[in-house]
Amino acid sequence: MREVARLAHAVVRLRRRHRHGVHHITDTPELFAEWCEKALSTLTDPQAAVDAIVGKATKAHERAFCYATALLEGARTDTVHAAARILTTATATPADPQPLLEQNGTHHLLRTIRADRDGDRHTFAQQEVAEALCRHLWSDRPDLRGVLLDCTPQLLALPALDTRERETAAVRVAELMTGTEPGTVLRQRVEAWAEQGTDGSLTAASALLDRLVQHPRLGTAWRRWIYDRAGVQTLTPGLRRVLTGVCATTMATRYPRSALIRLHRLAASEPEGQGATGALLTHVREDGQALHHLLNRLSRRLGAPDRHPRDLGIFLAVAADRDLLARTVTTDGLSCWRSVFRTAAPERWRSAAAPLLGPEADGETLRSLIAAAGRNHPALNAVYLTAVESGPPAHAHRVLRLICDARSPHPPRPMEETAP
Repeated sequence: MREVARLAHAVVRLRRRHRHGVHHITDTPELFAEWCEKALSTLTDPQAAVDAIVGKATKAHERAFCYATALLEGARTDTVHAAARILTTATATPADPQPLLEQNGTHHLLRTIRADRDGDRHTFAQQEVAEALCRHLWSDRPDLRGVLLDCTPQLLALPALDTRERETAAVRVAELMTGTEPGTVLRQRVEAWAEQGTDGSLTAASALLDRLVQHPRLGTAWRRWIYDRAGVQTLTPGLRRVLTGVCATTMATRYPRSALIRLHRLAASEPEGQGATGALLTHVREDGQALHHLLNRLSRRLGAPDRHPRDLGIFLAVAADRDLLARTVTTDGLSCWRSVFRTAAPERWRSAAAPLLGPEADGETLRSLIAAAGRNHPALNAVYLTAVESGPPAHAHRVLRLICDARSPHPPRPMEETAP
């Protein structure tokens, strides 16, 4: 099946190239057969092609152009040239003494490294050559690994790269690192790239951590590392952003319960106005079971003597979301409301609770919230005032009657019917 998928990918690439310069073309069986034949010819072992390319590209600027094309396959000509200059500068290669007009141009460089030009973009004719060239650079020249990793944020920050090209290059670097580097080096790179805080460095850190949490052997330890780091209040903004992004994407898909716990820890440890709380709300909106688990966690933590001060704000952020508010009237949700009524000033929760106390609310919801307020007079007064402001006098009278019934030591007796 893997070989069939590779063949299909190669056919699509060839078809896309054919359509690049010819508009309104109709697919035919003959064209499809031709693309299949060409695609099969590209699915051979790329190592021979890599050996030939590296053997022919002997000058520093040629190899820099070769590795830049491999890392950024599909990128535009000016982007590949800029990446090659970054690699050349980083390796302290002396400048070419030849005048600019005497230096070999892009056509010569592409012919040297056996690459093709598809419009104004660079690619290799044989599939998987780019990946094989990256592996060759990593394994054949270990002394250049540090240079490549130091340059990675700059390469990924090149402005002409689109999102797909940037992510593909970041994933290639991450794949190279996870196969050889020890855990201490991987952790240092994740933290250092994240702390730089640039678009390129954040992309590199996210791609590396994303791959590590899914690793069949290392994944458990890295998911534990995220758990430990998520509770640290002094995280740098860049690392907090990377951890939040990985939890909200890859982990939310593959490990949803673990993602919820880590997003909650990130939200509880972050300063006001940062993104972990928003990512947590998005996660519980998209996962039907996640809100149930979050309310259960919040109810236990809010009821504990050493409750975290941010948990109350997280629950009120959930309640402020109109898509989630109605789902907070559950056993765990009402436990959270009880903690809110007991510890928070009415000004903090009235706007969030207003829809639950409005004229559209059913009697069971009103009774549940009034019961959660208990005999807390400021909370009950705020509940009544909210009802007064949100509906007609009849609704306010209904809420007042329910409050009086809840505070009465004896259950209300039904009114006696009298004959006309």
